Amino acid sequence: MTPTSALAEPPSAHPAPDEVEFSAFGPGYGECLLIHVGGGEWVVVDSCVGGDRPPYLPVLTYLERLGVDAAEAVKLVVATHWHDDHVRGMGELVRACRGAVFALSDALKPDEVQGLLGLPPSPAERFPSGLEELTRAWTAVKGRRAHGKWALQERELYGRAPSADLPVRCRVHVLAPSDAAVTRAREEMRPLLEAAAVDVNGVAGYARVKRPDRNAGAVVLCVDVVDETTGVCTCLLLGADLEEVRGKGWTGVLQVWGARGKDAEVLRVPHHGSKNAHHADVWGSMLTSEPHAVVCPYVNGDVQLPTDEDRLRLCGLTPNVHATALGGRETLRRAGKKLDRPPPLGQVTLRRRLSANAAWEVAYGGAAGPACAG
Repeated sequence: MTPTSALAEPPSAHPAPDEVEFSAFGPGYGECLLIHVGGGEWVVVDSCVGGDRPPYLPVLTYLERLGVDAAEAVKLVVATHWHDDHVRGMGELVRACRGAVFALSDALKPDEVQGLLGLPPSPAERFPSGLEELTRAWTAVKGRRAHGKWALQERELYGRAPSADLPVRCRVHVLAPSDAAVTRAREEMRPLLEAAAVDVNGVAGYARVKRPDRNAGAVVLCVDVVDETTGVCTCLLLGADLEEVRGKGWTGVLQVWGARGKDAEVLRVPHHGSKNAHHADVWGSMLTSEPHAVVCPYVNGDVQLPTDEDRLRLCGLTPNVHATALGGRETLRRAGKKLDRPPPLGQVTLRRRLSANAAWEVAYGGAAGPACAG
């Protein structure tokens, strides 16, 4: 069993240099992952907004609470795909993290998309489209010394070697999309771009590009942090919204994982716990026996993920399932009806000290809690 201890609320002290932290925020509108990869360096994956008037970025609020200067300490910001519920507030986030590399799926590299990302951002809106958020983010990184990177299978997005002062190394590398997945994703996007092309004249057109239904180009990440002195390592598997459709999706991830073994201790459960993102061999070949599985629910009107059936499936695989928002279906449904009133926001935080080979500590804030309780 994976050892854990519970904390009453998210920590207010900065993690130690040899301590790994994984925090998930959501649902609000969207979701956001924050990882301390040792040495005071941080990685942010996706974005969400919380609050009411005006909306705010909970990840920046939390970093400020820890005394972290996001402009210096955040080294990498990743947008896994351009569905609205993963990039809400991304433009503001990238502007705040001025020293970070901004990474996008290689599926967004074609000239047609680059032409859209090159357009000036439209006047401020409360909830701009996903593509418009990426445009704002891309505009923010232009001219920076650390510009953008394209995420493609087996590429490293960020890495740090150990040193005499800090014997903790880290590596953030891409498990998906593969070349084949990028091709599929671009094929899915082409008719959407063509349908919107007649409107692309200024700022109005690209905001109306319909998002793809599938997530073939979604960015799946593996984050490895290793203490070279003790030999203790930890691995986090960040599943984005990658689905498994007719042997494509997670099957490709398993192929590049190969004989690495069952060493991922933390899983950001893909696609909000939905069954279309489940692959039994991920649990059997990539994850430790009772990993920490973190679910960021999706709530919008009558659509709610994970379903009760999804939650039972996950709790049958590990007792350590954590949700960034709990509550009855009726409560969440009412809260999710209007975009200007996001569902309740929660935070799940996991921390582990590598030098002492310590247990994971788990903390909940806001609407978050254990998904398997009761």
